[in-house]
Amino acid sequence: MSKIKSTYKIPHTINVKKGLDDPVALKSGSVGLPAPVPIKIIVMFSIALVVYMASVGFMIGRNFGVFAPILFTIGYIGLARMMLKKEKTGERGFKWVMPTLMYYPLYKLRNQSTRGTAYGNEVERLKGLIPLEDINPEEGVATFTNGDIAVAMDIVGNGSNSLFDNEKEDIILAFDQFLRELEMGVSFIVDMKEGKQNCEVQLDNLEAKRIENTNPTTDMILKRRINGLQSIQQNFKTTEYTLFLRANTPQKLDATLKVLKQKRQSGMFKYIRKAYNDEVYEKYRSFYSLE
Repeated sequence: MSKIKSTYKIPHTINVKKGLDDPVALKSGSVGLPAPVPIKIIVMFSIALVVYMASVGFMIGRNFGVFAPILFTIGYIGLARMMLKKEKTGERGFKWVMPTLMYYPLYKLRNQSTRGTAYGNEVERLKGLIPLEDINPEEGVATFTNGDIAVAMDIVGNGSNSLFDNEKEDIILAFDQFLRELEMGVSFIVDMKEGKQNCEVQLDNLEAKRIENTNPTTDMILKRRINGLQSIQQNFKTTEYTLFLRANTPQKLDATLKVLKQKRQSGMFKYIRKAYNDEVYEKYRSFYSLE
Protein backbone atom coordinates (compact mmCIF):
# COMPACT_ATOMS: atom_id res chain seq x y z
CA MET A 1 0.00 0.00 0.00
CA SER A 2 1.39 3.40 -0.96
CA LYS A 3 2.21 5.79 1.83
CA ILE A 4 -0.19 8.71 2.21
CA LYS A 5 1.62 12.05 2.24
CA SER A 6 0.84 14.67 4.86
CA THR A 7 1.16 17.49 2.30
CA TYR A 8 0.87 17.65 -1.47
CA LYS A 9 2.52 20.25 -3.64
CA ILE A 10 0.10 22.38 -5.61
CA PRO A 11 1.01 22.53 -9.34
CA HIS A 12 2.36 25.90 -10.39
CA THR A 13 -0.36 26.15 -13.03
CA ILE A 14 -3.03 26.67 -10.33
CA ASN A 15 -3.91 30.29 -9.48
CA VAL A 16 -1.42 31.61 -12.02
CA LYS A 17 -2.30 34.89 -13.74
CA LYS A 18 -0.62 36.40 -16.75
CA GLY A 19 1.55 39.35 -15.82
CA LEU A 20 2.68 39.27 -12.22
CA ASP A 21 3.11 35.47 -12.23
CA ASP A 22 5.32 35.46 -15.33
CA PRO A 23 8.79 34.15 -14.41
CA VAL A 24 11.88 36.29 -15.06
CA ALA A 25 15.36 34.80 -15.35
CA LEU A 26 17.83 36.54 -13.03
CA LYS A 27 20.86 34.63 -14.19
CA SER A 28 23.53 35.68 -16.65
CA GLY A 29 25.94 32.91 -17.43
CA SER A 30 26.95 31.35 -14.11
CA VAL A 31 26.00 34.41 -12.07
CA GLY A 32 22.53 34.86 -10.57
CA LEU A 33 19.66 32.81 -9.21
CA PRO A 34 19.39 29.26 -10.58
CA ALA A 35 15.59 29.34 -11.08
CA PRO A 36 13.40 32.05 -12.65
CA VAL A 37 11.53 34.29 -10.19
CA PRO A 38 7.94 35.53 -10.75
CA ILE A 39 7.53 39.28 -11.25
CA LYS A 40 5.18 39.33 -8.26
CA ILE A 41 7.95 38.15 -5.91
CA ILE A 42 10.39 40.72 -7.31
CA VAL A 43 7.85 43.51 -6.78
CA MET A 44 7.04 42.33 -3.25
CA PHE A 45 10.73 42.02 -2.38
CA SER A 46 11.38 45.52 -3.73
CA ILE A 47 8.50 46.98 -1.70
CA ALA A 48 9.69 45.18 1.43
CA LEU A 49 13.23 46.52 0.89
CA VAL A 50 11.99 50.09 0.39
CA VAL A 51 9.81 49.90 3.53
CA TYR A 52 12.74 48.50 5.53
CA MET A 53 15.17 51.22 4.38
CA ALA A 54 12.61 53.97 5.00
CA SER A 55 11.82 52.64 8.50
CA VAL A 56 15.48 52.30 9.49
CA GLY A 57 16.25 55.74 8.08
CA PHE A 58 13.35 57.21 10.07
CA MET A 59 14.60 55.64 13.30
CA ILE A 60 18.18 56.78 12.73
CA GLY A 61 17.05 60.31 11.82
CA ARG A 62 14.85 60.57 14.96
CA ASN A 63 17.60 59.30 17.29
CA PHE A 64 15.91 56.04 18.30
CA GLY A 65 19.27 54.73 19.41
CA VAL A 66 21.14 51.60 18.33
CA PHE A 67 18.94 48.81 19.69
CA ALA A 68 15.72 49.93 18.02
CA PRO A 69 17.01 49.51 14.41
CA ILE A 70 18.64 46.19 15.35
CA LEU A 71 15.45 44.77 16.90
CA PHE A 72 13.38 46.10 14.00
CA THR A 73 15.77 44.48 11.50
CA ILE A 74 15.52 41.08 13.22
CA GLY A 75 11.73 41.17 13.38
CA TYR A 76 11.25 42.61 9.90
CA ILE A 77 13.55 40.10 8.20
CA GLY A 78 11.80 37.20 9.98
CA LEU A 79 8.35 38.47 8.93
CA ALA A 80 9.44 39.12 5.34
CA ARG A 81 10.97 35.66 5.13
CA MET A 82 7.74 34.02 6.35
CA MET A 83 5.69 35.94 3.79
CA LEU A 84 7.96 35.28 0.80
CA LYS A 85 9.06 31.73 1.61
CA LYS A 86 7.67 28.95 -0.56
CA GLU A 87 5.80 26.32 1.46
CA LYS A 88 5.61 22.57 0.76
CA THR A 89 2.31 23.10 -1.01
CA GLY A 90 3.91 25.46 -3.52
CA GLU A 91 2.13 28.55 -2.14
CA ARG A 92 3.95 31.53 -0.64
CA GLY A 93 3.81 32.28 3.07
CA PHE A 94 1.74 35.45 2.71
CA LYS A 95 -1.25 33.21 1.90
CA TRP A 96 -1.53 32.45 5.64
CA VAL A 97 0.63 35.16 7.27
CA MET A 98 -1.56 38.09 6.12
CA PRO A 99 -4.93 36.55 7.20
CA THR A 100 -3.37 35.69 10.56
CA LEU A 101 -2.11 39.25 11.08
CA MET A 102 -5.43 40.75 9.95
CA TYR A 103 -7.34 38.58 12.43
CA TYR A 104 -6.35 40.80 15.37
CA PRO A 105 -6.75 44.37 13.99
CA LEU A 106 -10.17 43.46 12.53
CA TYR A 107 -11.53 42.03 15.79
CA LYS A 108 -14.59 44.32 15.64
CA LEU A 109 -15.85 42.47 12.57
CA ARG A 110 -15.96 39.26 14.65
CA ASN A 111 -18.21 40.77 17.32
CA GLN A 112 -21.97 40.83 16.95
CA SER A 113 -23.84 43.87 18.27
CA THR A 114 -27.04 43.04 20.14
CA ARG A 115 -27.94 46.45 21.56
CA GLY A 116 -31.43 47.88 21.04
CA THR A 117 -30.11 50.68 18.81
CA ALA A 118 -28.56 48.31 16.27
CA TYR A 119 -28.35 49.54 12.69
CA GLY A 120 -30.19 47.90 9.80
CA ASN A 121 -27.19 45.89 8.60
CA GLU A 122 -26.57 44.62 12.13
CA VAL A 123 -30.16 43.45 12.41
CA GLU A 124 -29.79 41.53 9.14
CA ARG A 125 -26.68 39.81 10.50
CA LEU A 126 -28.55 38.88 13.69
CA LYS A 127 -31.24 37.10 11.68
CA GLY A 128 -28.69 34.49 10.71
CA LEU A 129 -27.70 33.87 14.32
CA ILE A 130 -31.13 33.03 15.76
CA PRO A 131 -33.23 31.82 12.81
CA LEU A 132 -36.19 30.73 14.97
CA GLU A 133 -39.40 32.33 13.72
CA ASP A 134 -42.37 30.70 15.48
CA ILE A 135 -43.23 27.90 17.93
CA ASN A 136 -46.47 25.93 18.04
CA PRO A 137 -46.64 24.81 21.70
CA GLU A 138 -49.59 22.45 21.22
CA GLU A 139 -47.84 20.45 18.50
CA GLY A 140 -44.32 21.06 19.85
CA VAL A 141 -43.12 22.17 16.39
CA ALA A 142 -40.79 25.12 15.78
CA THR A 143 -40.60 27.00 12.46
CA PHE A 144 -37.42 28.64 11.18
CA THR A 145 -36.96 31.65 8.91
CA ASN A 146 -35.97 29.48 5.93
CA GLY A 147 -39.11 27.31 6.22
CA ASP A 148 -37.56 24.40 8.12
CA ILE A 149 -39.50 22.80 10.98
CA ALA A 150 -38.09 21.15 14.08
CA VAL A 151 -39.01 19.36 17.29
CA ALA A 152 -37.24 19.16 20.65
CA MET A 153 -37.11 15.84 22.50
CA ASP A 154 -35.84 14.69 25.86
CA ILE A 155 -33.63 11.63 25.50
CA VAL A 156 -31.91 9.22 27.86
CA GLY A 157 -29.28 6.92 26.44
CA ASN A 158 -28.36 3.37 27.33
CA GLY A 159 -24.66 4.13 27.76
CA SER A 160 -23.15 2.50 30.82
CA ASN A 161 -19.89 0.88 31.91
CA SER A 162 -21.91 -2.13 33.06
CA LEU A 163 -23.11 -2.97 29.54
CA PHE A 164 -21.78 -6.08 27.85
CA ASP A 165 -19.63 -5.69 24.75
CA ASN A 166 -22.33 -7.03 22.45
CA GLU A 167 -24.85 -4.53 23.91
CA LYS A 168 -22.46 -1.64 23.29
CA GLU A 169 -21.88 -2.91 19.76
CA ASP A 170 -25.64 -3.05 19.11
CA ILE A 171 -26.04 0.58 20.23
CA ILE A 172 -23.16 1.74 18.03
CA LEU A 173 -24.49 -0.17 15.01
CA ALA A 174 -28.02 1.21 15.55
CA PHE A 175 -26.72 4.79 15.68
CA ASP A 176 -24.50 4.20 12.65
CA GLN A 177 -27.46 2.85 10.67
CA PHE A 178 -29.57 5.86 11.75
CA LEU A 179 -26.93 8.26 10.42
CA ARG A 180 -26.68 6.35 7.14
CA GLU A 181 -30.45 6.43 6.65
CA LEU A 182 -30.73 10.15 7.44
CA GLU A 183 -32.36 11.90 4.49
CA MET A 184 -30.97 14.96 2.72
CA GLY A 185 -32.34 18.09 4.36
CA VAL A 186 -32.63 16.49 7.81
CA SER A 187 -30.28 17.44 10.63
CA PHE A 188 -30.13 16.96 14.38
CA ILE A 189 -28.26 18.44 17.33
CA VAL A 190 -27.84 16.83 20.74
CA ASP A 191 -27.64 19.57 23.38
CA MET A 192 -26.27 18.79 26.84
CA LYS A 193 -27.08 20.89 29.89
CA GLU A 194 -26.01 20.32 33.48
CA GLY A 195 -28.55 21.25 36.16
CA LYS A 196 -29.96 20.33 39.54
CA GLN A 197 -31.83 17.12 40.20
CA ASN A 198 -35.59 17.65 39.89
CA CYS A 199 -37.45 15.54 42.45
CA GLU A 200 -40.57 17.69 42.70
CA VAL A 201 -42.94 14.97 41.43
CA GLN A 202 -41.67 12.41 43.94
CA LEU A 203 -41.77 14.96 46.76
CA ASP A 204 -45.37 15.93 45.94
CA ASN A 205 -46.42 12.27 45.96
CA LEU A 206 -44.76 11.65 49.32
CA GLU A 207 -46.33 14.79 50.82
CA ALA A 208 -49.77 13.66 49.61
CA LYS A 209 -49.25 10.28 51.26
CA ARG A 210 -48.22 11.97 54.52
CA ILE A 211 -51.45 13.98 54.55
CA GLU A 212 -53.55 10.82 54.12
CA ASN A 213 -51.45 8.78 56.57
CA THR A 214 -52.37 8.33 60.24
CA ASN A 215 -49.71 5.81 61.26
CA PRO A 216 -46.71 7.43 63.11
CA THR A 217 -44.27 4.77 61.92
CA THR A 218 -45.27 5.24 58.28
CA ASP A 219 -45.07 9.02 58.74
CA MET A 220 -41.50 8.70 60.03
CA ILE A 221 -40.51 6.57 57.00
CA LEU A 222 -42.14 9.04 54.60
CA LYS A 223 -40.42 11.98 56.28
CA ARG A 224 -37.05 10.22 56.03
CA ARG A 225 -37.59 9.64 52.31
CA ILE A 226 -38.60 13.27 51.81
CA ASN A 227 -35.44 14.48 53.54
CA GLY A 228 -33.37 12.13 51.37
CA LEU A 229 -34.91 13.46 48.15
CA GLN A 230 -34.45 17.05 49.29
CA SER A 231 -30.78 16.34 49.99
CA ILE A 232 -30.37 14.80 46.52
CA GLN A 233 -32.09 17.79 44.94
CA GLN A 234 -29.78 20.26 46.71
CA ASN A 235 -26.43 18.47 46.50
CA PHE A 236 -26.48 16.43 43.29
CA LYS A 237 -26.52 17.53 39.68
CA THR A 238 -27.86 15.82 36.59
CA THR A 239 -27.04 16.00 32.90
CA GLU A 240 -30.00 16.59 30.62
CA TYR A 241 -29.85 15.71 26.92
CA THR A 242 -32.14 17.33 24.36
CA LEU A 243 -32.35 16.19 20.75
CA PHE A 244 -33.27 18.96 18.29
CA LEU A 245 -34.48 17.33 15.08
CA ARG A 246 -34.86 19.64 12.06
CA ALA A 247 -36.08 18.98 8.50
CA ASN A 248 -37.06 21.02 5.45
CA THR A 249 -40.41 19.22 4.98
CA PRO A 250 -42.99 17.81 7.43
CA GLN A 251 -42.88 14.42 5.65
CA LYS A 252 -39.14 14.04 6.28
CA LEU A 253 -39.56 15.08 9.91
CA ASP A 254 -42.34 12.53 10.53
CA ALA A 255 -40.35 9.78 8.80
CA THR A 256 -37.26 10.52 10.92
CA LEU A 257 -39.34 10.54 14.11
CA LYS A 258 -40.71 7.13 13.17
CA VAL A 259 -37.17 5.81 12.64
CA LEU A 260 -36.10 7.17 16.03
CA LYS A 261 -38.94 5.34 17.77
CA GLN A 262 -37.90 2.13 16.04
CA LYS A 263 -34.27 2.68 17.12
CA ARG A 264 -35.46 3.15 20.69
CA GLN A 265 -36.92 -0.34 20.60
CA SER A 266 -33.59 -1.66 19.30
CA GLY A 267 -31.76 -0.16 22.29
CA MET A 268 -30.32 3.10 20.97
CA PHE A 269 -32.33 5.10 23.54
CA LYS A 270 -33.74 4.18 26.90
CA TYR A 271 -36.21 7.06 26.88
CA ILE A 272 -37.34 9.58 24.26
CA ARG A 273 -40.16 12.10 24.60
CA LYS A 274 -41.29 15.09 22.55
CA ALA A 275 -41.52 18.47 24.34
CA TYR A 276 -44.80 20.44 24.33
CA ASN A 277 -46.29 23.71 25.68
CA ASP A 278 -44.08 25.75 28.04
CA GLU A 279 -41.40 23.07 28.01
CA VAL A 280 -40.64 23.53 24.31
CA TYR A 281 -40.18 27.29 24.86
CA GLU A 282 -37.75 26.55 27.68
CA LYS A 283 -35.82 24.10 25.49
CA TYR A 284 -35.15 26.66 22.75
CA ARG A 285 -34.55 29.46 25.26
CA SER A 286 -31.90 27.33 26.93
CA PHE A 287 -30.38 26.26 23.60
CA TYR A 288 -29.93 29.82 22.29
CA SER A 289 -28.85 31.20 25.65
CA LEU A 290 -25.19 32.20 26.03
CA GLU A 291 -25.06 30.99 29.64
